[in-house]
Amino acid sequence: MLPLFFLFLLASFNNLVDSQCVKTQDRLIGQTCYTFIKSPLPYWNAQVYCEQQNYVYSTLATVANAIDGTYLASIASTSFDTTTGNFWIGLFRRNSTDQFEWQDKQRFVYSNFAAGQTSYNYVAESIINARWQTFDESVSFPFVCGYSVLPFITDSSTNAPLTESTQNYEYSSTSPTSPTPPEFVTTVYNDWTSTYNFLNKGEKKKSFQ
Repeated sequence: MLPLFFLFLLASFNNLVDSQCVKTQDRLIGQTCYTFIKSPLPYWNAQVYCEQQNYVYSTLATVANAIDGTYLASIASTSFDTTTGNFWIGLFRRNSTDQFEWQDKQRFVYSNFAAGQTSYNYVAESIINARWQTFDESVSFPFVCGYSVLPFITDSSTNAPLTESTQNYEYSSTSPTSPTPPEFVTTVYNDWTSTYNFLNKGEKKKSFQ
């Protein structure tokens, strides 16, 4: 009975934490929500889609450690209805002489490249074993977007469901830099940050009284 009860609690906890994400089908690990997009796109199209799909600024997913990588590969197998293949993550380099970097600017510390798989500049993860391989940017794969659980915005004016439409996301081969987030997203984020800092300072003052 105890193992079954434990599994029930674990399932309930997963449902609870996933609900902190913008979309109920997104998955949460740590402080990051992940959106799994089944429709294959070239690398930069996928990155643009991640930045523009929600009312939250997101990027192709960062894989910070082995646990995250294994988790993403496991969920991708279910989300993409396949036990083979690859999906884009946020790791890339601008040319073969540069260091790899993450789209969200986190430090590149953890690495999981398969042997001899760093010939190209754009990285995808294997669904089979969570190992990384590089490909040309023009190759189309499903992909995973990642965004922080806070702050987030919902479309309260329409309550319209967010759909997985990729047809309007265009890529220009002459402009590898990622587009900036929409102005209203940046404004809301800055307002949230200012409020948080103000309240946080207030708590610190109270603690010294």
